[in-house]
Amino acid sequence: MSYPPQGTPATAMAALGDRRYVPRPFASEVSLRSLIRYLLPLSLALPAALVACEQAPPPTPGDYPVAPADTVLTTVNGNPITTDMRDTLLKQMPEQMRTQLEQTGQLDRLDEQLVIGDLLYRDALTRNLHTDPEVQKLLAMTARTVLADKALDAALTERLTDEALQAAYDERAVKYKRAQAKVRVIAVETDEESATVTTRLAAGEEFGTVAAQVSKDPNTSKKGGDLGWMSERDIAEIFRPAVFGAEKGAVVGPLPAGAGQVFFYVEDKRDGIPLAEVRDELENELKTKLRDEYFDELKAGATISSGSGGATLEVPEPGAAPAGGAAPAGGDAPAGGEAQ
Repeated sequence: MSYPPQGTPATAMAALGDRRYVPRPFASEVSLRSLIRYLLPLSLALPAALVACEQAPPPTPGDYPVAPADTVLTTVNGNPITTDMRDTLLKQMPEQMRTQLEQTGQLDRLDEQLVIGDLLYRDALTRNLHTDPEVQKLLAMTARTVLADKALDAALTERLTDEALQAAYDERAVKYKRAQAKVRVIAVETDEESATVTTRLAAGEEFGTVAAQVSKDPNTSKKGGDLGWMSERDIAEIFRPAVFGAEKGAVVGPLPAGAGQVFFYVEDKRDGIPLAEVRDELENELKTKLRDEYFDELKAGATISSGSGGATLEVPEPGAAPAGGAAPAGGDAPAGGEAQ
C-alpha cells in the first residue's frame, strides 16, 4: 500500500494511513472443540511414533522415552504425563496455534488432551489393538513419516547456509537494494493547525510527540506518525522529491494534500533493505528450491522400477534385514498380498 492510501478522497485527511499491513489479532481463546479436534490425534500418535523410531522394540509399543530431569505434570493411574511430552506435542503444532496457546495461558487444555490420550492409549493396549495387523501397518507408516520429515529437516538445515542466503539476497538486488527513508507524518486539515505544528516543531518539540497530539491520521497518530521504512514507490509521487531529496533528520512541509496539509520527518535513510529484515522471507523461498533439489538428488541416486506385472512380496524371516538396508523397529509394515 502506498502513502497516502489509494482511493482516499482529498477531503478525508483522516483516512491517510500506514502503508503496512497489520495482522488481525488472534482471538482471545482457542476454540475448545477445534483444539480437541487437532490435538487428540497428535496425543494418540505421539507415543507410537516415537517408539517406532527406537532401535530396540519394547515389549509394547508406545512407551515414551524418559528425558533427563523431566518434570511430571500429572499422573494417570500411576503413569506420568511430563513436560517433555507436552513440549514434544507443542512442536508438532502449527506455529500460530502454538503461539496462541502460550500467549493466552491455555496450555492446561493441552495437558488435558495428553491425559485423554494416555487413557485411550492404555485402553488400546488392554484391547490388544497393537497386535492387529492393520494397526501395525499404521504404526509403521507413522514411523516412516516421522523419519522422512526429520531427514528432510536435516538436509535443509545442512543446505540453508548463510552463504546460500547471501547469494539469494544478492540475486534479488533489484528488489532489496533500493533507497529507503524511515518516515513519520503529521496530517492536518486547516491552516491554523498547520501553523500550530510549524510553531511547535520550530520550538524544538519532538516530531512524534506533536504527531500523537495533533495529527488527524488515526492510523499513525498513536504511533507518533510512524510510517516505517518506505521506498519511493511506496509514497505518493507528489511527495517523493521532497521526502527523498531531504537529508536525514529534516522536516519537510507543510505540503498540500487535498483539502489539508502534511508534514514529513525523515528520521533515517538507507540504500536498501538489509538481509536481516528479509531473512525469513528468503529462507521460505530457498526451502522450496532446496527441497525440490534434494528430492531430485535422492531419486537420481536410487533404482526405481515399476511394480507392475503381478509380482508378489515374500514375507521375510523374523530378524532379516529388509531390502535397501535395515530399518528401525516398527518401521516396516507387515508384508503380504500383491505389490501395489
